[in-house]
Parts: sequence; C-alpha cells; structure tokens
Amino acid sequence: MKEIQNKIWKADLVEWKSLKVLQPKNLKEISTSNFENYKESLLRNQFVCSFLVWEDEQGDLFILDSRYKLDILHELENEGVVVPAKFPANFVLCKNRQEAAELVLVFSSIYAKLTEQGILDFIELSGIDLEELGYLSLPSIESRGILDSNNITKMLDEESEEGDEKPTKKKTFKFICQECSFAW
Repeated sequence: MKEIQNKIWKADLVEWKSLKVLQPKNLKEISTSNFENYKESLLRNQFVCSFLVWEDEQGDLFILDSRYKLDILHELENEGVVVPAKFPANFVLCKNRQEAAELVLVFSSIYAKLTEQGILDFIELSGIDLEELGYLSLPSIESRGILDSNNITKMLDEESEEGDEKPTKKKTFKFICQECSFAW
C-alpha cells in the first residue's frame, strides 16, 4: 500500500546569508523586470513563505526553493532596507544531494495554470484592485496582458439583471486591451 510521509522534519529560523545554493545559476532565468517585480512583491507582502532547505551531513543548509529570494534580500539590504538576520525555514529530509537536487526540480515545476476567466472571477469575487497587482508574474495569463496595467483599462459597470421584479445591481468587470481594443 502506498503511503504519504511527512518529509518536513523540522522548522526553525535560519541565517539566510549562510544558505547555500544547490542549483546552478543557469537552471532558471529571471528577467530584470521580473526580478524587480519579485522585489516589489517581497516589499509589499513581506516574508510570507518559509524557505525550504536541506541540511547535508556536514550541517550546511542548501536552499531548495526561492533561490532568487536570496539575491533579492541581498540587494534590498544593499539598498538600505532593514532585513532580519534570520527567517523561517522548513527542513526537508533528503537521503543525499541527488534527492535534494530532484526536489529543486519538483519545486520548479508548474502543474496548474491560471485561466483568464478564473483570474478575472477571482479578482472580482475577492475585491482585489487590479492596478495594485502590476508587480505579479503570472505566466499563464501574461501573454494576454491581463495584469499589465499599461495594456488594459479596468472599467466597473453597474448592470441590472433582467427578469427580476426588483432589479438588482451586479458588478461586472470589463477589460479592454489598449493595443487591439479586444474586450472581455
């Protein structure tokens, strides 16, 4: 019988400057604009997701996820932002370096993608201000320009639902691409 085991064996604060990087620099690439967006996200949302680390036999800690967060923390500190010396980390149990390296790829995998209608519905239901989300990087919808405030205009319409004796107001969001005037 198959079984799911908890491989998080410890959670603790770690000195982020002492974390080592397991993945080579060229495993993933990040554009300058996405790096700046990631930095903006960290400044706006603060540190809300623990590091995932593997501790080897010598006690060295290797980061399995959020590799670019380290670069951003260094850059923010160099810019004068006060950055704590320690952040939370979940310690992942790995047999060896190869298993840890496999997890780097697991954490880099994208199993689901956002849909246009799904993100629009979520924004409307959650009352999120689209203009405030320009720093996000959501690749599955970026090609359509949904979150790029330079390419779209958000308009709030009040519409009456037909067929009701007593009309009710329904908020609907309409998006218009500034380049081609496509609306959705």
